[in-house]
Amino acid sequence: MELDVPALFEDHYDPIASYLMRRQVDRSTAQEIAAATFEQAWTCREKYDPAKGDPRAWLFGIAINLMRRHFRTEHRRLRAYARAASRRVDAHEDWDEICGRLDVGASAGLLAATLATLAPRDYEVLTLRYWTELSHEEIAIAVGIPAGTVKSRLNRALSQVRTQLDPADVEAKDG
Repeated sequence: MELDVPALFEDHYDPIASYLMRRQVDRSTAQEIAAATFEQAWTCREKYDPAKGDPRAWLFGIAINLMRRHFRTEHRRLRAYARAASRRVDAHEDWDEICGRLDVGASAGLLAATLATLAPRDYEVLTLRYWTELSHEEIAIAVGIPAGTVKSRLNRALSQVRTQLDPADVEAKDG
């Protein structure tokens, strides 16, 4: 089967770029990786196997492989957010100033800290599921693992996130 890569670009560039932008701070880097995904798809178009499913999962697989070299930088950034979120409040600070900092940034810091604790393979499956809405089977194709492994990694990641973000647990840590 001959792939129509220009048509694939039209249909799938935005979802891939969107997924990458959620994974990258730098928008231009995400766009470069998305473009490189289709360049590689064009170069490797004869390797596509339609028996393995829709080209969408294949394209996400290419994007993931291109993005993996950026993962260490991303992980370091999440750890830095976690350190910033855990900064203690000085008892001598003005109450209004303290309250002013308790906003979305605080919960984003807690989420970043939680995501930073996930194993890279669990983080990848979690973000593919919830940021791109790929099915378990599509994630399996994209990452190159069995669908059962996708389900177990997703379950492990969700369990870890729920445990760390449980409000009762957060209150116990603050108290």
